[in-house]
This record gives sequence, C-alpha cells and structure tokens, in this order.
Amino acid sequence: MEKHFTIFLQTIAINLLLLTLSQLQELAAQLCDLWNLMDTPDEERSLFDHVTCNISATVGEVTVPGALALDLIEQVMTFDSINISL
Repeated sequence: MEKHFTIFLQTIAINLLLLTLSQLQELAAQLCDLWNLMDTPDEERSLFDHVTCNISATVGEVTVPGALALDLIEQVMTFDSINISL
C-alpha cells in the first residue's frame, strides 16, 4: 500500500511541476512579446533572464534553483499586469 501511495505522490509532484513550468513559459512568452512591443532595452530584459531562459525547457532541463517557485510566477504575473495596465 505504501508503494502505491508513494507513486501517487510522485505523480502529483510531477504534474505540479509540469503545470508550474507551463504557466511560467506562458508568462515568459507574454513578457517577451510585451518587451518587443515596447522596444525594451536588453539590459532591462536581462533582469528576467532567470525566467525567460526556461521558455522552451522541459522539466528535466530546468536547472536554476527556484526557477519553478510559485513566488517567481507571481512576480512575473505582477510585472506583466503592471505593464498591461500602463
């Protein structure tokens, strides 16, 4: 029974990582689109390299510690919503 529960928990964890990565990739792509529209300089874009570097990554390719953290996604969402409202 423990083995099945462990597999179940691992499946949930993998699904959460995939969902989080998908959210991050979507937000990073929107952020890049916004930067392109605003002609944002490279030095400002570089502040978010830790976010945009994972646009086309798979979960196994994400190596930056905390790259899939919920607070990072919230930070990008906040930045994105501030720029949209301008």
